[in-house]
Amino acid sequence: DCNEVYNTRYQKCCDGQVKENNYGRYGSCCGSQVYNTRYMKCCDGQVKEHNYGRYGSCCGSQVYNTRYMKCCDGQVKEHNYGRYGSCCGSQVYNTRYMKCCDGQVKEHNYGRYGSCCGSQVYNTRYMKCCSGQVREHSYGRYGECCGSEVYNTRYMKCCSGQVREHSYGRYGECCGSEVYNTRYMKCCSGQVREHSYGRYGECCGSEVYNTRYMKCCYGQVREHSYGRYANCCGTEVYNTRYELCCDGQVRDNPHGRYGTC
Repeated sequence: DCNEVYNTRYQKCCDGQVKENNYGRYGSCCGSQVYNTRYMKCCDGQVKEHNYGRYGSCCGSQVYNTRYMKCCDGQVKEHNYGRYGSCCGSQVYNTRYMKCCDGQVKEHNYGRYGSCCGSQVYNTRYMKCCSGQVREHSYGRYGECCGSEVYNTRYMKCCSGQVREHSYGRYGECCGSEVYNTRYMKCCSGQVREHSYGRYGECCGSEVYNTRYMKCCYGQVREHSYGRYANCCGTEVYNTRYELCCDGQVRDNPHGRYGTC
């Protein structure tokens, strides 16, 4: 009974029972038994002897040598792949020349560029996996997927799942399924709108307006000449220096910054 006094140098408390330990610091419990961790393993509650040293490990109730064997789906499998051995389901494969794709071992000669696409192996340098299908391309690092197609990101955009060509360089962007030039156009409510306002062009609903001389008030474009003092009062523009917005109505303010509604 472990509730009694026992000598921890020579005894272990295993499953509530005091057991003699002749293994010194290598003694440990496996259920109600004491075992030598240098030459034995505790696998599924059973003591198993082995001579694998630090390479011994458990696979279910078996002991195996991790240098030359793998534990795959609870089964011990021998191999000679060294550090390149790995499991694919219940099989061992060589990770240098094979891939495990959807639980199947596939050989390849693509080196570090080999990857899985569903149950196939493909070369990531010259192919893309798009929607589970392997697609060849010659776009190098600019190749990307758009649905099940490959496109060149330098000269094309993927807009709403459709490939669109363009000549806008870094200014090309999507607006719905169309491409537009962000320097001279805006995408407003899903529609492409041309403008000549440069960096001052912004959307107001489906229209483009010039933020220097116009305000967007409740979805309506209003022109003004108030500069930085312009603000909205409902759907109207007012001059905050000389006017106040009181309950949605523009009122004259002869009191300057001291005026209030």
